[in-house]
Amino acid sequence: MATATSTGSGSWSGAIWSGGSGSGGAPADGDAVVIAAGHSVLMDADLSAWTGLQTVTIQGDDSTPGMLYFKAGTSGHLKIRTGYNLVGDSGANKGRLLANSDGVWGNTGALAYANKAVIDLQGTAKIDAQYLDIALYGTEPTNKYVEVYGTAYTCTDQTTDVNASTDVITFTSAPPTAGTAVMVRSSGTLPGGLSGDAVYYTRTVSGNTCKLALQNNDTTIVDITSTGSGTLTMYSGHTNTSTATVNVIQDVTSDTPWVTTDGIDRVVLVDENAPDNYDLQRVQLTTINAGSLVLSANVDSGQYPLARVYLVSRNVSIRSAGTTSSQPIVDYVNALTSSGVFQCEIINTRGTGTTFYGYGVNSGSGHTISGTVSGCLYGVNSGSGHTISGTVSGCTYGVNSGSGHTISGTVSGCFYGVYHAGFDGYNMTFSGNTADVVYSGRENGPLLRDRSFRHAGTANDTRAWSAGGSMTHETSEKPSGKTYSHKFTYVDAAYWNVMEWEITRVEALSLSITVHAKHDGTGLAEAERIHWQIVDPEDDPLLGGTALDEWIAADSASWQSDTVSYERTDDRPLLLRVCAKRGSGNAYAYVEPIAAGVGGGGGGHILGRSLVR
Repeated sequence: MATATSTGSGSWSGAIWSGGSGSGGAPADGDAVVIAAGHSVLMDADLSAWTGLQTVTIQGDDSTPGMLYFKAGTSGHLKIRTGYNLVGDSGANKGRLLANSDGVWGNTGALAYANKAVIDLQGTAKIDAQYLDIALYGTEPTNKYVEVYGTAYTCTDQTTDVNASTDVITFTSAPPTAGTAVMVRSSGTLPGGLSGDAVYYTRTVSGNTCKLALQNNDTTIVDITSTGSGTLTMYSGHTNTSTATVNVIQDVTSDTPWVTTDGIDRVVLVDENAPDNYDLQRVQLTTINAGSLVLSANVDSGQYPLARVYLVSRNVSIRSAGTTSSQPIVDYVNALTSSGVFQCEIINTRGTGTTFYGYGVNSGSGHTISGTVSGCLYGVNSGSGHTISGTVSGCTYGVNSGSGHTISGTVSGCFYGVYHAGFDGYNMTFSGNTADVVYSGRENGPLLRDRSFRHAGTANDTRAWSAGGSMTHETSEKPSGKTYSHKFTYVDAAYWNVMEWEITRVEALSLSITVHAKHDGTGLAEAERIHWQIVDPEDDPLLGGTALDEWIAADSASWQSDTVSYERTDDRPLLLRVCAKRGSGNAYAYVEPIAAGVGGGGGGHILGRSLVR
């Protein structure tokens, strides 16, 4: 083995090396490489045909650390053989790994899609990030996924063909047979009572007409309250397993990253709307048409309407060919204060079906993950404070363990969406997983609780998971005059099922909040009934403190309401909390939208995001 060491800045393919086995001391297959402090090396070589380099070291420095970078105008493929890693070599002043538009550290422009940056890790090879600063900016597609359907049924004029009195919808052709799962979309506004995110079932089918129900029975037929506007389209699911062609709603023919080029054509088909159904298929794109995609294999199971095909390939890609369950791809285990930017693809390419290997991003703190993580046993494993706005799809555990993560992207097509991890999120999508959020051991007790606001981008769809159960959006059981409530499902009487909002106004003010509660039965002890509280986190009643004000709902199966109040005198952060502790069953809660004035002045919203500790 020889070691090629950089002698200055420049292109990898240029005359900047000494000591290597190649011409002029350049790196050759099987060599080790050192990018010396003060040198910036542009990766413009294609090493894909090599067995791979041995250890590639990027040296740190107090003022001018070494840097390996990819930039627009060039493509590069770095390959490291099994048993060796991409590493840095110092503590506080780390080497740099960069992919962006101009090769300047700190700039965030994406690498142009025409150029490819590939870090190819063979066998046990990994990126050891202990002494590395990493910032990888690839080109993101406009459509991160497309929605798949079987047949589309149209109602061209909702004002005449949607009957808000009888709940009957008339289509231009016969709807599918009664009991078929469908979803609806509108070119204008949906009829009142229908949602674009819900799965419905056709009922009372006659000629070109039908009604829609929340479940496959006539007792849950949707009460349509208004006709809406525009063209209403109803979609059934793709069920033909003898074809690789799927109909899609979105047209991605002009969305540049959607290509059929080998190596950057990987997708995951996820049965997105199947209830509690872990069903995915990892394939490639063969043909892209305006209204359809051809996959590399036949669809392997029937899909619910608007299943999704996620594009997991990116032009900046970290690929692992490891076949051990504990093999990290990007490893921060010894660098807990380090953070990286991953607007790129991180993938294990060796698994098939539901067999997965390795850790995508392992440990660390404060990572920004805005690209894709796929094919891993653990997509994002451990650490704290990660911001995940991209897609984690086709993994066993999407986000595993850790605390304080902000998830605004999609965790889908994973056996466990989030497993025993703390997060706070907006516009999240959790579906197509066997379980969205799972807790193991529950050793963190009452503080183990997570949130999703505007879940899947839907206004007022607030969800929560805690050691005692979960909370979901509910539209059929609600206080009089309201359109929704929060439904609590209880699973463990030893822990509180909790939802809370931070009271965000910092000025002194008087709080008076109207709240509602309903139980699914009677005979409940005090702890089992809904508690509404105003809480000072420094004197938390779940940890032995006392609520600033509290209303405990009566032992009743009817809707009840009351107010919780507090005269605020300083800028302490406060919480509005609803909680109860039961082993099973359901309860419902609703908080009136509120604004509070200061003195005799105007008003402002005072409920905000949850406070996750």
